[in-house]
Amino acid sequence: MKRKTKWKQTLFTGLCITVVSEIYWNLFYDGLRISLSVVLFPVLIMTMDLETNTLWTGITSGGMIFVFRSAAAYVSGAGVIPAIQSALPGGLYYLFYSLLFFFFGPKQIYGALPPSDYFRFMLRLYFQHV
Repeated sequence: MKRKTKWKQTLFTGLCITVVSEIYWNLFYDGLRISLSVVLFPVLIMTMDLETNTLWTGITSGGMIFVFRSAAAYVSGAGVIPAIQSALPGGLYYLFYSLLFFFFGPKQIYGALPPSDYFRFMLRLYFQHV
């Protein structure tokens, strides 16, 4: 895949994760946000891992979420520092998740899998731990 196409795909993934991360539920208390992007991000990384760099996908997604949430908090009346403090954990989550996936993902443990084998891999992984 061409380099320009990879960047477009990475930016599009970051944009999708940013938009989907705004669909969330507050569980237990107002500071804990559980969003659909927590489910979508690993799925996209698993399917795109053969074509794009997982680290750049995480950095892009985390950075876009951080900037979007910081700007939204600032516009809604929070100061600069509180806006950054509220958005930083969300952005760092995607960065650290992509780091873990980069070092401990299925490609590093089981070798490179063709896209058709990901379903079988997920089933095998599930039934190993049940």
